[in-house]
Amino acid sequence: DDSAKKYLVYFSLKYSGEPDKICYAYANPDFTDLEGALRQLFYSPDSAACIDGDIVSREGRYYLFFKTEDRQPGIKIAVSKHLTGGYVLQSKDYVQQTTDAVEGACTFKLNDGSGYILMYDVYMTGGYQFTRTTDFRNFRVVDERVDMNFHPRHGTVMPITSAEGGRLASQWMSPAASLLSPSDKTIAAAYDSARAVLTLRVASGTDLRRFDPQFISYPGVAIMPSGPRDFTGGAVNYTIRIGDREKRYSVVVRVK
Repeated sequence: DDSAKKYLVYFSLKYSGEPDKICYAYANPDFTDLEGALRQLFYSPDSAACIDGDIVSREGRYYLFFKTEDRQPGIKIAVSKHLTGGYVLQSKDYVQQTTDAVEGACTFKLNDGSGYILMYDVYMTGGYQFTRTTDFRNFRVVDERVDMNFHPRHGTVMPITSAEGGRLASQWMSPAASLLSPSDKTIAAAYDSARAVLTLRVASGTDLRRFDPQFISYPGVAIMPSGPRDFTGGAVNYTIRIGDREKRYSVVVRVK
């Protein structure tokens, strides 16, 4: 909360048989406890349960994404000029772009400033759906641009610096992760972990004399060599270095 200069913690609370409401309190300076009594932030106007709140600010307004447990559960948006109250429904429309059951909305701004991502947990299928928006009214599915190698529930995205990314990679990242995440999603890949051999199958007509797999170079990860290579003679060797760890891989490219 910029005005209070404190961290605001908000969550759903069920009391005395009433539907869940979203409440808030401020964290103490040490972030070890909550200060004062809980206050109500929002309740669903249809008297249904209101859970899984997620607030994002845009152009001087606060947008609260929440799941309402009414006759047709789903994610709606309430808007206010104030962080801690005054929220009213933007509309009666649901913003999820699927007929499957969803919850756990998370909204974050794209680093290039071109819009926002709304993601939500499609919990009955064990996956996520990602949508993009610029106005918080129209949402377009962008699942084809997202690659996940883990499956959290009610996941949250937070920004980190390149330096922080490098430290995380050095501690936790497998060198093979960069090879298994080619930026060109039209490439089909098969990885032999025992022999450290990655086989890419590309579309007919691809020029293998100057082919660039476009492996993702995450912060703190060095990939050598870089750029287009000649794959007509067989495998090309790549070296992945993360911190003080280094591993060599062979990459084979074949036309489908």
